[in-house]
Amino acid sequence: MGKGGAKAQSRSFNPMSEKVLFVDDDPNTLVVYQRFLQRKFEVEVAGGAEEALALIGKGASYAVIVADMEMPGMSGTEFLEKTRLSSPDTVRMMLTGSIDPQTAIEAINKGSVYRFLSKPCPADVFALAIEEALKQYRLVTAERELLEQTLAGSIKVLVDMLALVEPAAFVVGERVRDYLRDFGTARRSPDAWTFEVAALLSQIRFIALPSEVTEKVRKGKPLDVNESEMMARATGASHDLIRNIPRLQLVAEIVLSQQKNYDGSGYPQDGASETAIPYGARLLKIFSEIVDWENRGGSLREALAHMEGNPGQFDPALVVEVLERFRIDPSDTPTGAKEIREVALADLAIGQILMASIMTSAGLVVLAGGSKITRLLLERVRNFAAIQRLVEPFRIEVKRPPMPTP
Repeated sequence: MGKGGAKAQSRSFNPMSEKVLFVDDDPNTLVVYQRFLQRKFEVEVAGGAEEALALIGKGASYAVIVADMEMPGMSGTEFLEKTRLSSPDTVRMMLTGSIDPQTAIEAINKGSVYRFLSKPCPADVFALAIEEALKQYRLVTAERELLEQTLAGSIKVLVDMLALVEPAAFVVGERVRDYLRDFGTARRSPDAWTFEVAALLSQIRFIALPSEVTEKVRKGKPLDVNESEMMARATGASHDLIRNIPRLQLVAEIVLSQQKNYDGSGYPQDGASETAIPYGARLLKIFSEIVDWENRGGSLREALAHMEGNPGQFDPALVVEVLERFRIDPSDTPTGAKEIREVALADLAIGQILMASIMTSAGLVVLAGGSKITRLLLERVRNFAAIQRLVEPFRIEVKRPPMPTP
């Protein structure tokens, strides 16, 4: 491989790299194109589909891939179809001496071919086609990045709002998220990110509930008919809010069904039961129950024992998976390690969890016990301290989940 190829290889792990990959089994064709085009573009070449797939498999990313249609072992259409799965943003073009309509349709449908180029292709025409393909690549990636930034921003606004209005609920969401993250990572679930976001946003409903109802839920007390209807409406409102955000439709469905029982009872009354209930909702119900038990002084072992005894409420197979993941022994009480200490205002920091409420000397609650300190909440405490005397020191807790299996 020439100098241009070596240079490209050194930057192959940059996801924004605008490299162009040429794939052809004719080495003379590759030499000609590389010699001419590396003056204007960052060029890399591969002597066939397998070699090109090996480069991509090692982490190389390309803005544009140009492949010959007729190659031994794997056709250009088959090769580009594989790259579509691994590199969806890449713009694909095909070189061909002749092509019939059916082959062209197959290449477009399977390989998402952006453009066909006749072979041999004049150098100036080739260069212009690559420039247009790079423009298309920039457009596609810019739209995707804008969507991802908008999505991340929308989630952050909702989570920050929850942390400010219902800090205790925010803490629950984070702890459930941490459990789901560990579980999803161990299972290498492709939907792990979705489950984590669902955990964080599952607590949005508490913003719409009276404090008396929220307190009963936190203490595990049964709700009366009116309170249960309030909870259902708040959950439905959360679902409606979340589903309006692009790419969060599955998150919204998980949030809607997070308290639905495995036997189909409970909200929503949509006729779904057992595995027809979204997988993420069944997981969320289990880990929410674990965190609720821990908040009431129970252990992970006790929570799982309770769930094993109530198969109508919780997915029995998933409960077993969680037991295996966290290696629960009947003689263990894996409540997690705790660090408890008292700190002054100057030592209060983001990420700490309050064991008791922060109050003014006049008895006004500034932050409720159980709150996790965020940037906004820390600013709130400091602002109160500037105008009123706070009762110090503050008691904080750092709690970690039990050690999972390796």
